Amino acid sequence: MSVALVFAALMAALAPQDPPPSIVDDVVVEGVRRDRAAAYNYIQALTAPPFGSHTMATWETPICLAVENLGAVPAEALKNRVLGRAGSLEIEVGEEGCEPNVIVIFSADGAATATALVEDSPQAFRPTSGATQGDNASLSRFMRSDRPVRWWSVHMPVDVTTGQRVIALGGENTPIVHYQETQVSRGYAAAVDPASRGQTGGPPWRKVRGIQPPGNNIRDAMQATFIVVDAQKAAGASLASVGDYLSMVILTQVDPEADMSGVPSILNLFSNTGSAGELSQWDIDYLRALYATPPAWTHIRFQQQDIARRMAESTSPAATP
Repeated sequence: MSVALVFAALMAALAPQDPPPSIVDDVVVEGVRRDRAAAYNYIQALTAPPFGSHTMATWETPICLAVENLGAVPAEALKNRVLGRAGSLEIEVGEEGCEPNVIVIFSADGAATATALVEDSPQAFRPTSGATQGDNASLSRFMRSDRPVRWWSVHMPVDVTTGQRVIALGGENTPIVHYQETQVSRGYAAAVDPASRGQTGGPPWRKVRGIQPPGNNIRDAMQATFIVVDAQKAAGASLASVGDYLSMVILTQVDPEADMSGVPSILNLFSNTGSAGELSQWDIDYLRALYATPPAWTHIRFQQQDIARRMAESTSPAATP
């Protein structure tokens, strides 16, 4: 499949889209003391959701992975590694022939490839003016970074009950429903602003009745992820290690500037910390906790605190001092 066709499929994936491959069970276990504070610090170091996000985004639709510019055999092995990790977390993956919503491109020049992708399909990287992706400065870093692996994630606020997107994309002529907090109930009332028809981003819209609870029953769902691997700079890592690294940046929103040197993590793969080349127990327990949290929160920090609690209460060996 050509890169152009993959991008066309990714644009289609921004509108709402089986059995997982073999499960990958191996993780790196470290005897590092973990309490709730340490787990929360791990989360804060790892993630940087765009300002205005409702929740930490997770995949609510099947993951469909395309790997470009890599031989057929290693590409298939890489896909099996990533989708196996997803399957082990009971995250649904797409069937053969599905439309890609995650694209991994191997390149001899990561910066040039990333820049060309953004310039060719700017709307794929910034489909709204809202908090559905990083800001312009983040996009500039994506294009100009010298890292072995760079990534860009797009998510959308969705209705927890229906799974439907509740924000307008460019070109859509949809009334926006603004939620205003009431003094008495601390709930939210909805009102349509006719002047907001067709604008993108901003407050979510949705047909509602009466007062809405804080949080408005909205969560953020991953829609697309773009990854460029600089083949020369990543050459020292095994395919399995690269697969685990990609698994982490695909399954959750990872801050490209994250400093994970203080904890065991696959994200230290290309640093000088001497980290093992597989998902650490911290990584896997974090992903499990992220996907186990309730679907809607009144504030993203409450969700992060719940994830930290779940990590601290984990019975895995890494959680035992």
